[in-house]
Amino acid sequence: LADGEAVAVAEVTDQVLARGGRGKREQVGLGAGGVFANTLLAEATARLLRQDGFTVLRHRRVPPNDGGLALGQIVVAARTTPLYGGVGLP
Repeated sequence: LADGEAVAVAEVTDQVLARGGRGKREQVGLGAGGVFANTLLAEATARLLRQDGFTVLRHRRVPPNDGGLALGQIVVAARTTPLYGGVGLP
């Protein structure tokens, strides 16, 4: 992404999360996936979310691309599948 595009994507991401997070007890924003390998986009999004009162969580040991997405899918599956101790989906 070019600089202007990265900032525009960061602003849209912030607006969507801020709208969805209004009135919630705790606002947490996550950045993962290939698009957040773009440092400008990741930093701009984190800055905007913090300004809106979000706690921003970013990975340090997990890659932002497919490896990180696959790990996230495994965690969700394990947490939602009763066979593995998860609570299941409603």
